[in-house]
Amino acid sequence: MDPTTADIIGQALADLKRRAPVYTLYRDYYDGDHRLTFATRKFSNAFGNLFAAFADNLSSTVVDAAADRLTLTGFVRDSGGSGAVAEAMNLWRRNRMDRRAGEAHTEALLTGDSYLIVWPNAEGKAVIQPQKAHNVTVGYDDENPGRIIWAVKIWRVRKQWRLNLYLPDRVEKWATPESSQSSEMPDRASAFQEYEIVGEAWPLPNPYGVVPVFHMANNAGVGEFGRSELRDVIPLQDALNKSIADMLVAQEFVALPQRIITGWEPEIDPDTGQPRSLPSSVERWTAFADAGVNVTQLAGADLTQFHSTQDGFRREIAGVSRTPAHFLVPTTGDWPSGEALKTAESQFIAKLQDRQVAFGNVWEDAIRFALVIENVTVEDLSAVWTDPTPRSENDMVQRVKTHVDAGAAYGGALRLVGFSDDQVKMATDFSDTPEM
Repeated sequence: MDPTTADIIGQALADLKRRAPVYTLYRDYYDGDHRLTFATRKFSNAFGNLFAAFADNLSSTVVDAAADRLTLTGFVRDSGGSGAVAEAMNLWRRNRMDRRAGEAHTEALLTGDSYLIVWPNAEGKAVIQPQKAHNVTVGYDDENPGRIIWAVKIWRVRKQWRLNLYLPDRVEKWATPESSQSSEMPDRASAFQEYEIVGEAWPLPNPYGVVPVFHMANNAGVGEFGRSELRDVIPLQDALNKSIADMLVAQEFVALPQRIITGWEPEIDPDTGQPRSLPSSVERWTAFADAGVNVTQLAGADLTQFHSTQDGFRREIAGVSRTPAHFLVPTTGDWPSGEALKTAESQFIAKLQDRQVAFGNVWEDAIRFALVIENVTVEDLSAVWTDPTPRSENDMVQRVKTHVDAGAAYGGALRLVGFSDDQVKMATDFSDTPEM
């Protein structure tokens, strides 16, 4: 292994090891596996392991609310015309990107980073493979921050760690010895040896002159790693969980009315010599024959203060993540509609539009590269997204009419407002161009 390769692999392993705990934390919170950071001893004593996995999981809502609105429906040529667009869409469908693109977006929103690896298969067709943040890292050119100069993917196959190094002129494949028993990712380049595949050259030539790995970084500058949507949410999620844990403790101990008895002498148990306690439960009554006995009932705890505190944390989570509050705060009123909904979601929509631009640029680069693999060259390819703004049916009809009046075909107008190719086909198969 030459020094340059060893340096790159060593840096990649260090980067992945450093970021792995943070990526794991974000995945745990998304899955509802939260740290009960502020759980009190009373909570543990009262409930033991009953609520060991307890969480009011808003972390998944923050991620999914954005991911559900990020739907890429196709590509268009900026200069007009349909050249290469059909090939791009055929490639998109063949790689099942109508489903897998959403996985890539969710990964980027959740961890901050996701990746696409594009490479030809045995038949020379481009294959697009979304990758998880745990397995891939990239190096950027300091002089040209948006240009990736190397990428590394590492993964485990049974008892062996495999590593691919992607460079502009070649792909090197490495692996640990099969006798390795360690399940922990190696931290030294020297742990790897050349991994040869029968019938494949080593290193594998890269005739395309660019690294075939594309980095989708969430809320990041050019040439930087991304920020998870949960970065500022997790502390508030912990505080919300504490408030609910405190409410459960209060509900267990003081929510029911407490009673104080005065003027009563308990009966002594002749066997133990100890006072006998009164039988008690919420459905049991006890009568006292002695008129001097007084029973005073104390008011039960008011738990509504906990609800208002929890709603406050939910609104804080909505604020820091720019997620509409009506997604996170329980409401007994009507769901906002019309102009009220647009106003309530304005910051959310701005965030989504920013992600569409950033993620769209990555998809454009990846699809253009995939088309080069298939001998199709196109420079001006732009991603088309479903409009994330909530709209009524009348709004949608009006937008389609505007495009048709401007000269667009009916099917093209439907695509421009966010309809998928399948939806356009269904609409145009069953009807002629409707009256607008």
